[in-house]
Parts: sequence; C-alpha cells; structure tokens
Amino acid sequence: MTDHDLYVLGATVMMLIGTFGCREIPLFLLRGKELPEWFTLWLRYIPTAIFGALIFPDVFLKDGAFDLSLSNYALWASVLSFPFIYRTGSLVVAILAGTGFFCVLKYLI
Repeated sequence: MTDHDLYVLGATVMMLIGTFGCREIPLFLLRGKELPEWFTLWLRYIPTAIFGALIFPDVFLKDGAFDLSLSNYALWASVLSFPFIYRTGSLVVAILAGTGFFCVLKYLI
C-alpha cells in the first residue's frame, strides 16, 4: 500500500467518523427524552430549507449573476412545477416535475 493509498484510506475513515458522529451523537444524547413542541415543529421545516438552499443557486444564478431571462430553463421549470408541488406537497413530485419540465424546455424547445 502506497503513501497515497494510505492517505486516501485515512481521509475516508476520518470523514466516516465525522459524518457518523454528527448524526449519532444528538440521537444518543436525546434518546428517551421528550422534545418540546416548538422544536419538533421547527425540525419539520429543515428538509425544505435544505432543499431550497441547494437549488436556489442553480435556479436563479447563471455565471454568478442573477438571471431572470427567458433562456433560464431552470427558473421556468421551477415556475411550471409549482402547481404540482403545491397540490401534492411532495419532495419527490417537486424533483420529478422540475426535472421533467427542465428536459422538455431544454431539449425539445
């Protein structure tokens, strides 16, 4: 095993420990405890907030600048997907509808 292979293995193991620790330590510390109602309500919005933070730059930014032009297919796919997302409230529907509309706009029009 070369030094590079050992380095990659060590980095992978450290990332595994760090990721696992960040997820397991709170679960371990809060096991068997009742969480306040406001906290559980707040936790329900985290997946939506993370999803929004991940897609916002791809939808609204092009080459680092704000883009609301007609050639911004990601923006228009998001707008067209909104009724489906609003009606179902499903993240899976959001991803499938957005991807479908983006493909239609980019490759068929």
